[in-house]
Amino acid sequence: MQPTNLRPAAIHSSEQMELRKRKLVDAGKTMDTMAKRILRRRKEMGLTQREVGRKVGVTRQTVSAWEHGVAQDIQGKHLEQLGRALKVSTKWLLHGGELAPCDGNEQHANGQQKTILVHVMRMTDDELRRTLEFIQRMEQEQRELYEQLKVRFERKTH
Repeated sequence: MQPTNLRPAAIHSSEQMELRKRKLVDAGKTMDTMAKRILRRRKEMGLTQREVGRKVGVTRQTVSAWEHGVAQDIQGKHLEQLGRALKVSTKWLLHGGELAPCDGNEQHANGQQKTILVHVMRMTDDELRRTLEFIQRMEQEQRELYEQLKVRFERKTH
């Protein structure tokens, strides 16, 4: 029996959040691992979620969602700013390993590259294989198109 003081929408929202959490855990725990690193590093630095949020340009609730593995994506620009706020590399945030604090002068990839990297880190082996095959097909098509255009151009100039 559900409590009478809770609105059905609130219950539905809570159930959705739990489902998202389970899906993330079942999806390979990539976000869970990153979430643990974010939480651990924030606490090591003695920062509150609100302080980290201000440095990154997001709300406290967003930082909480990252730390609990609920957030589906951390945009590239936020990932870079989060690394700066926590004085760690974006590589460490994404992959873990030995903590190598950075001084903010680290070479950073652009936002699109970081967004792609986040998605790649979440892929299954099969998704990685299919993505690589797609890229290889696109490269081959591009080479073939170049050769066709080269032949056409040579015909016109002779």
